[in-house]
Amino acid sequence: MIRLGILLVFLIFVLDGCNTPFNPPILKEAPYESPVTPKAVIDNLRTAYMAKDLEGYLACLDPDSYRFYFDESDTATRKILEQQLGLDSLVWGITEERISTEALFSSVQAIHLDLMGGILLPDTVPNRRTYLYTYSLSIDPPPPGVEAIEGRAKFVLKKRPDGLWYIIRWEDYAF
Repeated sequence: MIRLGILLVFLIFVLDGCNTPFNPPILKEAPYESPVTPKAVIDNLRTAYMAKDLEGYLACLDPDSYRFYFDESDTATRKILEQQLGLDSLVWGITEERISTEALFSSVQAIHLDLMGGILLPDTVPNRRTYLYTYSLSIDPPPPGVEAIEGRAKFVLKKRPDGLWYIIRWEDYAF
């Protein structure tokens, strides 16, 4: 019985594509870099977003600790989250990120994401880097009355024991 349990756990890891040191994320044939530097992770995130590649996008995020933080001062976003999605928090994890990104990717024809700056912010924690980017996001077809969404994104990345980097925190500040 114990052998069957071990076999099932092994198969789940292999078939599920979990991010483990033994089974790094498998990315599609898009021009992804190995996530051995924070810059490679950010480049992969942008590439996956524009390719509308959900699995490639999620491979940039730490599956165990990822959190997305909305701008607290953005009352319009807060209202949409509460009224349309039933979310009363301005923070969400990997599950909500998967659902929202999949909905976005499936509802638009094209996405263009520009990330400018990439300023490294001071961080005293080993194997962690924090970057601040200015972004411009446009989607086709655009939402009524919106040509581009602009703001700042603060990314906190962590290097895991396998030597690969992942985004653990993304703070969004709209203009």
